[in-house]
Amino acid sequence: MSVPIATAMTTPCSDRKGVKCFIEILQLRDLPDIMEKMGWDIAAEIMNHWFSLDTGWAMPQEVKEGKVDPISLDQTQYDDQIIKMAWLLKFPRAAEAFDYVYKNWATENGKVELKKRLIKSGWKPKKLIPFKLGKRSMSARELECVPGQLSRIWFKNGCSGRTVWRCW
Repeated sequence: MSVPIATAMTTPCSDRKGVKCFIEILQLRDLPDIMEKMGWDIAAEIMNHWFSLDTGWAMPQEVKEGKVDPISLDQTQYDDQIIKMAWLLKFPRAAEAFDYVYKNWATENGKVELKKRLIKSGWKPKKLIPFKLGKRSMSARELECVPGQLSRIWFKNGCSGRTVWRCW
C-alpha cells in the first residue's frame, strides 16, 4: 500500500469550471536570454554562437576523441574565444583535473613520453641549441598541435558514466 508524500486541495467536485492555467510558450531562441538572467553568461554566449552558425555541422567522434588535427578544422567548426581557462577553473571538476595533471605529469612514463615528443619536434638530447615549444600568444587550438602537449586526462563522464578522454 502506498502512502502519499503530500496532499493538496484541488478544485471541489461541485465546481465544474476547473482551474485556468496560463502557459507561456518557450522558444529555443529564448534560452540565451533566460541563461543570462540566471547568471549563465558563458552558456548564453555559446548558445548564441551556436544559433549564429548556418553550417549544420555535427562534430564527428574522431574530433571529439582528439584524433583530428585541430588546425584542420574550418573556422565555423570551433570557437576559441568564448571559453577561457580562468572561467573553466572556477568549476571544481575542471580545477581538480587541472591540478591532477599539473602535479602528476612528471611520472617516469610522463617523462619518457615528453622526451619522445620533444625529439619528434626537433629537440636533440645533450645538444646545447636553443629550442622552443610554442608561444604564449598561441591559442589552445594551436597549442594542441605542439608535440610536447601532455595535458590530457581520462575521467568518468558524470552523465553517461563512461570513461572519456578530455583535454585540460
